[in-house]
Amino acid sequence: MTESVALVLVAYQHTEAEINLILEQWERQSQPPGQAYVVANSPLQSPSQLSKRARLLDPGRNLGFTGGVNLAARAAREDGFTRLLLSNLDVELLSRDLVMKLTGVFSAHPDCAFASPGIVMWPETSRIWYRGARVLRPVWLAHHSHIGRRWEEPSRGAVLTGYFSGCCALIELEKFLALGGFEEVLFMYYDEADIAERARARGWTSWLLDEPLVAHAKHGRSLSEHEAYWHARNSRMLVWRHEHGARRIVGRAAQWAVMPAQLLRCDSWKSRAAYLAGFRGRRPRPVRRGEPSCQ
Repeated sequence: MTESVALVLVAYQHTEAEINLILEQWERQSQPPGQAYVVANSPLQSPSQLSKRARLLDPGRNLGFTGGVNLAARAAREDGFTRLLLSNLDVELLSRDLVMKLTGVFSAHPDCAFASPGIVMWPETSRIWYRGARVLRPVWLAHHSHIGRRWEEPSRGAVLTGYFSGCCALIELEKFLALGGFEEVLFMYYDEADIAERARARGWTSWLLDEPLVAHAKHGRSLSEHEAYWHARNSRMLVWRHEHGARRIVGRAAQWAVMPAQLLRCDSWKSRAAYLAGFRGRRPRPVRRGEPSCQ
């Protein structure tokens, strides 16, 4: 049923106009979501106007991407929805049948817990941003296959993937909540890899619908100051959580080995300092409501 799909947007420092633009895109789908939830991780200027087309969830503090999605997931379940559609606010939808196609993945694969479409860069939509992903273990290095390359090979339909992309994904609410949702301490980044691994332990799978159906306005693999901290810190954290014995020792040693290459991804000296702080596991200062909390 189309009405069983709800949409969640985790907003930070976005205007009402920006939120309405992405809502309009989803409303133009041939099978639009039955309800939209907007999680306000920073104060919105005109929440009364926005509430005419979406349900506003205001936690009163910055929950990050992970906590924001979890909040919306609980609300969607209470409202009777069975699937939740995750979407960044900086995407362009390239197909009016995206919701229908993602729903078809679940119909064909009953063990499916998460499904993402192929995602290309914006505005240069010929280049890949996400076309499946995997985690290199035990180092816990997340890897988007073929990022930055041209999308030239023919689409493969629905294929298994290591983890889905929170930039755009349809998730099965029952399975998601049975897993406890996203691990909120991760705040953002590596949350999809973590929950995909926990899902695998229960026999649930993540799928890529291998068609370029969404474009994302994020270029390459560079890391800002805020992104760098969470990438380094969360990768280290997941080695401790998912690896044991000798594999944990190897994973931690391998992270030291790849650290110089990761530092090259940082876009400034401040970003490199933030990466090193995350790598050392230094506790971050409290995250304010207006700071980035989306992927």
